[in-house]
Amino acid sequence: MQNHLDWYNCEAQTASVIAGVVVGMEEERAVTGKVSADVIRATKASLQGPVAGIGDSVVQGTLIPLLLGIGVSLTQSTGVLGPLFYIFSYLAIIVFGSHILFNQGYRLGRNAMATLTGGALNRVIEAFMLFGTIVVGALGANYVKATTAIQWSSGESVTMLQNVIDGIFPKLLSLGVIMLCYWLGKKKKNEYLLATSFQTGNTRVVYRFKKDIQTGSLTVPQSGSIGVVAKNPSGVIYLDAITAEKPKISFVVGKKAAWKKVTAKKKINNNKKFTGWNTKESMLLSQENETIPAMLVQEENQYLAVEWQADVAKKTVQKKASATAVEAKSGSLLQKCGNNYVIVCGRAGTYLEMGTDGKAIRRYNYGSGLDSVQKLTLSGMYFYGI
Repeated sequence: MQNHLDWYNCEAQTASVIAGVVVGMEEERAVTGKVSADVIRATKASLQGPVAGIGDSVVQGTLIPLLLGIGVSLTQSTGVLGPLFYIFSYLAIIVFGSHILFNQGYRLGRNAMATLTGGALNRVIEAFMLFGTIVVGALGANYVKATTAIQWSSGESVTMLQNVIDGIFPKLLSLGVIMLCYWLGKKKKNEYLLATSFQTGNTRVVYRFKKDIQTGSLTVPQSGSIGVVAKNPSGVIYLDAITAEKPKISFVVGKKAAWKKVTAKKKINNNKKFTGWNTKESMLLSQENETIPAMLVQEENQYLAVEWQADVAKKTVQKKASATAVEAKSGSLLQKCGNNYVIVCGRAGTYLEMGTDGKAIRRYNYGSGLDSVQKLTLSGMYFYGI
């Protein structure tokens, strides 16, 4: 029982396959003794992420919206049959699906890792999502009513514009309404910098960015100022007087051509040492006691681990260190740890510690996707046993 008290979180329905895998491995451990408790715990921890992703995509993202859409359409024509259809169809699929997944997991045992993280399963997920998209499109064409009453006459004959459109592309106006709603939903919105008081629980808006600015992560606030890494346009924004009623942009580090439409030209620091940075995928993992931020940037088709320091009062920046991160990949994260860097290649499931010379000191392979890895010294921490 002690082996299964670790933190565990997964999508409720598809998690049954993990339960089957664990039961099969526990049985093998009891009968043959060839499987250790550590292997079972590691398998359970490794599978929860991929299986949760599958469940969120298939069950929450495709199955439930699909059944709800059919149920709503039935409600309009048959009344109570719509809710009953959703309730019983969902229960039937989930109960029998969970039973099948549990049995499959039980049969696979330790081999489940390769099956559940393979390319074949990704193709199944894509097929489910494509099928859901087709059904939603059919429901939209059937229930979104958009017509036009425009008509014109030529002699005694009257031509209806709606008939002309239907002859070329039936339901074209309905499709236009759906695409308009989609565009409005995807339309750029303002992003906000918020501050929350842990004493009162109150949250206030510190700054509202313009719609053309897509922000990423933050530096640690210092002396009333804060740096914001921008994904689009690429660069770093420095806000001053963040505790005041109306904070303002002190200056921006980036290319003038990209930033002149969203801020005053005099506030753009066009330092050539920094304007070549592509911060679209950059993420700051600043430590609380760090005064110099560090992150990965792209420059001339290579990744750099960079450190810099800003003087908000003088509106200047100064590079402190830079190292080529040869093994970094798209979506990688960086943490400064002492004189070295920890680089996490989340999509590849690997992480490594790199020196300032760009060479890997030690490399680790987790085997599946990673959200983040941070190296801790554990200095000053206290642990006790239960």
